[in-house]
This record gives sequence, structure tokens and C-alpha cells, in this order.
Amino acid sequence: MKADIIMETISLTLQNYNGRQLVIWGKCNRSKTLEDKLKAEYGLSVAYYVDTKADVIRDERVQSINSLKGQKDRIYVICVLRYFHEIYQQLVEWGYEKSADFAYLSYTPTAVENVSEYRDGYGNKIIGDIGKAKVLFYGYNSLLTVDENFNAASNVTINMYDDSSLTIGKNVTIQKDSDWYCMSKSNCVIDENTIFSRGGILRCGKESKILIERNNWLGMGYLIVSGLHTEIKIGKDCLWSRDVFIRANDGHSIFDIHTGKNINSDSESNYDRKVILGDHVWVGARATIMYGADIGNGSVVGAGSFVKKTYPNNCIIAGNPARVIRKDIAWSMEDNAVDMSVIDDEYIKYTDNK
Repeated sequence: MKADIIMETISLTLQNYNGRQLVIWGKCNRSKTLEDKLKAEYGLSVAYYVDTKADVIRDERVQSINSLKGQKDRIYVICVLRYFHEIYQQLVEWGYEKSADFAYLSYTPTAVENVSEYRDGYGNKIIGDIGKAKVLFYGYNSLLTVDENFNAASNVTINMYDDSSLTIGKNVTIQKDSDWYCMSKSNCVIDENTIFSRGGILRCGKESKILIERNNWLGMGYLIVSGLHTEIKIGKDCLWSRDVFIRANDGHSIFDIHTGKNINSDSESNYDRKVILGDHVWVGARATIMYGADIGNGSVVGAGSFVKKTYPNNCIIAGNPARVIRKDIAWSMEDNAVDMSVIDDEYIKYTDNK
């Protein structure tokens, strides 16, 4: 199958719609592209859209999916969303037959295991040995690049969506019970010599970026989430305790009911939302680090802290909200160290902006 899902979907539609009204499931950029091509190149108009999201249905051209029920003789449904089993199942339950009554090419994810190179007809690629990890491709044109000595447990799952990119450097370890998600048009880079402990989740959101530099150790139960258009950057030589939560977006939308406007997560605001951890930052157990956080090199984040501001280098921050409680510190990976000779000179600095 060609990687161009739009043209493939149009081809299937032209073969099967037989003069019925055309209805698109899911209002998104890709469906708008589909509608425009149908009109410009084939003279076909889309009657309306259907969606399950209440805020989308407010649009006058969008109806509830229930409008499709019992209407297969007069409606042909087109879907260019990534794979959702619920969509396929719902249409079948209402008597629609695939291809004959609806065009939905992404029927099942593609699971890939035990390979060192992979390429499919959807434009997805793997370069390098994925070890024991399982890779699930849910869309088109995704690229996973793995350098040498990648060590992943057998129950590590990497989920790749449309046009996503994940690059993993040398000597990276991902321990068991870990789930990673690279959403559409995301870019995630993991540098060399980094260990991800068990039970963690990494989610690089749609059109977002995550960069984790070299020589890091992330404790078990880590949760790293970037949302639409946001960015997370973790410096080198960092150490995390267990259950550390880093998030570059709120995760859910909040609306002003007077104006109907999104007040916390519109896409334009997200462009400015970043999380930045400098080099050699030690993060204590159950700390929460949200967008707006910018932590200087050589600093320590206390256990259970809530972090959402800018903090200088070589300081200890703690509390909810976190504040600087001590300056001019340097910390060592070693326990019970007797002097600072065990710390690299680049991390022994006086705190700036006293």
C-alpha cells in the first residue's frame, strides 16, 4: 500500500460510494485536505463531518456519530484518522461493510519484533536492532533509529504514529513494563548511556519535542509527557529518583463558559511551553515538574516538590510550590563521599544571581 493515505482513501471512495452522500468521520487537518481534494479534483462535496468530541460537534458542519446509524444505503463514510478499533467496530455494528460502505484503511496496527532493519509499504522504517522491544506502528512514515548496544526488556513497547521520529543512542537501557508513545509529527531523541528504570511511561505528544541528553539515570515509575507543540529538554548527567513526573502541558482543556474559549491549552499558547532541566540535576522522589520549569545546572529538586518556575544553578529547591532553600551547593552520585574531589569540576560552581 502506498504511504499517501489521502489518495488511497479517495481511490477506495470512488470505487464504492455509488452516488451516496459523503460523510467524513473526524474533523482534523487530514480530513480537511481530503475534502478539498475531493472537491477540487473530482467535483465531489462532503455533506458533513461526524465526531465524538462535544466541543467539535459545536461546529455547524459536525454532527454526532449517531447520525450514521441505519443510514448506510444513503451515506458513504470516509475516515482518515489513525487506527481506532472503536470506529471500525461501531460502523460494523451499524451494518456498514468495510470498503463497500466505508473507507478506513488503518484497520490494525503493525507489530514488529526481533528485527535489526524494517521497512513497510506504509513508509515506516526501523534502522538498527530493537532487541527484545516490541514496536507498534499505527500510521505512516515513522522512523525509529537505534544505535548499538540497545538493551530493552521483552515487555517494552514503543508506539509510533504518523510522521513521528524516535532516535535512540548507544548503550541505552529500557527496563521492563515500560511504554513509550511517539505521536504524530513528534520528534524524540535519547542520547547515549542513559538508563530508564522499570515501569515508566514516555509520551512525546503530537508535533512536540523531547530531548534527553547522555549519561542519565531515570528512576522507576517515571512519567514524561509533552503535549501539542510543547518541548522537554533534559541535560546530561542527571539522576532521578522514583515516580518523577514531568509534563509540558495540562493534559485536559479548560473553557471559559462565558466566551467558550479555551483558557489553558490552545495550540498557540503551547508553543511557549517548555520544561528545561540543566546538566547534573538530581530530582527527588515523587517530584512534579511542569511547563515553565527551567532548572539550572548542578541543582537538586527535593522529594515531593512542585516545580513550575526558573531556578538558578547549584541550588536546592523544595516545596509546593518549590522555592530555593539553599545556594552554593554541589552534589555527588556517591553516597557518604568525604570531599568534593568525587564531583566533576564543571559542576562545582557558586550559584548565580544571589
